[in-house]
Amino acid sequence: MTLAIFDLDNTILRGDSDSAWLSFLIQHDQVDKERVERMNQKFYEDYVGGHLDFDEYSEFAYGILNSIHISKLKILRKEYFKEKVMPMICPNARDRFEMHRKRNHTLIISTATNEFVCRPVVEYLKTDYLIATKLEISDDGYTGRHYGAPNFGEGKVTNMHLWLAENPGHQLATAYFYSDSINDLPLLEAVGYPRPVNVDEQLREVSKKKGWRIITFNK
Repeated sequence: MTLAIFDLDNTILRGDSDSAWLSFLIQHDQVDKERVERMNQKFYEDYVGGHLDFDEYSEFAYGILNSIHISKLKILRKEYFKEKVMPMICPNARDRFEMHRKRNHTLIISTATNEFVCRPVVEYLKTDYLIATKLEISDDGYTGRHYGAPNFGEGKVTNMHLWLAENPGHQLATAYFYSDSINDLPLLEAVGYPRPVNVDEQLREVSKKKGWRIITFNK
């Protein structure tokens, strides 16, 4: 079966779900505003520049999850999805989802965002599978650490191959992958049908050199 793989932030969404989550927590007085805004801006600039230290970022972002009880986190996430995420979903992205669905393609969201934050959008869009950064969990909630390869950069390829091993009958040679970011270049190069969308400047230059057609989802 054919795979249609979609990045989440700045691809399906008009914006970054992690940043929106932190902004939501600030607005609802769940975190230290000054520190979180400063660190969030730093990590976002690192990500856009293609040199994010994912371990450093995860220590910061997942530590926040560790500081709030899981029962409260789930209530906050529900509010966050309605308030922040739903308005960011690109109609063009939903149209592309439906195009692939009508062709009986397997729909996957593959994102560096952790599985807790992005799960609601996957359920809302009725995506077949989610491949995201996995978080450790204990009886008390999230530990503040991830496990396995972060679903970021080369990690997206690693985790995609793990998924393929568990789901025979699919292959990257006939897969589509939609992404905006130079950080996703490894997976874009691994699929048969790379689809750069809403691209950052670095990916725009690479796309031109490779002859990849650039798509826009933000209308």
